[in-house]
Amino acid sequence: TTGTITNAVTFSNTGTLTLGASGGTLVFTNGLTATAPSARTIRGTISSSDAAMSFGTITLGATTTLNTNATINVADLTIGAVTGSTYNLTLATGGVAGAEITGSSVSGVGSLTINHSGGTTFSSTVSATTVTLTNTVGTIAFNGALTATTLNTNNAAYNLALNATTGTITNAVTFSNTGTLTLGASGGTLTFTNGLTALAPSTKYLSGTIAANNSTSAINLATTPVSILASTTIGGTATGAISLGATTLANNVTLTLGTGISNAINLSSVAGTDLGLASNLTINTTGAVAVSSTIGTDIGTLTITNSGGTTFSGAVGSSASPISSLVLTASTGTIEFSDNLYATAITNSAGSFAL
Repeated sequence: TTGTITNAVTFSNTGTLTLGASGGTLVFTNGLTATAPSARTIRGTISSSDAAMSFGTITLGATTTLNTNATINVADLTIGAVTGSTYNLTLATGGVAGAEITGSSVSGVGSLTINHSGGTTFSSTVSATTVTLTNTVGTIAFNGALTATTLNTNNAAYNLALNATTGTITNAVTFSNTGTLTLGASGGTLTFTNGLTALAPSTKYLSGTIAANNSTSAINLATTPVSILASTTIGGTATGAISLGATTLANNVTLTLGTGISNAINLSSVAGTDLGLASNLTINTTGAVAVSSTIGTDIGTLTITNSGGTTFSGAVGSSASPISSLVLTASTGTIEFSDNLYATAITNSAGSFAL
């Protein structure tokens, strides 16, 4: 269950390689390279002392920890595709910028924990019952679909990016990291079945569809700024509230809030990107809508549809930058503009609402 190799090791055999025992610890003080073996089975703790470790594909034979214990930025950890066989996997390099974890895919893992890395990137799909992201310097990026029952984040200053066009997290998620949060890709759909809360990240970057699909689960992106990078829909089949902090739209994109069901929608300000192509905002809910601040720069079309009542507390457009078109359709209740409204055109397509 124990053993230490002092000098760096390269496993050049092309047969199989088995390292470690359940509950044991193997130390490769100056690191290891194990890319030649035809298959690798790993058990227990495999560590180095501030030295890089590189593996190809891995099958877990027991709960496993891989840790390079970095104190400088060269102690990277590189792994290929991981088959978990329901065992738990912890990956660590130490909280040193540049001591990075690079992985391919992960499947069948009970829990996947990223603990004290200098940045982590998975290039392909990751599937685990529980994913826990603790202290990291830099960014943890999932470039393939992340599928997990539970996603845990830590109150630490790392960036988190779920960059794939698909992915599902079943349990409600609270994003506690205080760096940036990036969710989704253009044309894709990320599903947070029981909703999500992201009040702590410094800025939230959104693309594609961000959906909550169970009962009254909510999507709470309030408090800190929201940046829309591509045309985005926020909302699914759940009827909980949708809330956004101050929101900026990239050039020539459309932000759609709601899917025509009874979500309450709470907005701060919404603006396009100054001196760029106009962007559009569609509010599509039978629930009540409250916009506490302004609808500002470079908004092309503002569409309010299926509304059960909408209140704009701040100005909509400005004399210098009026919205191009205000479209009111299929709504009930009252649509109220409590401050100035600047619009080049207003279209009332249908509905029994008061204005």
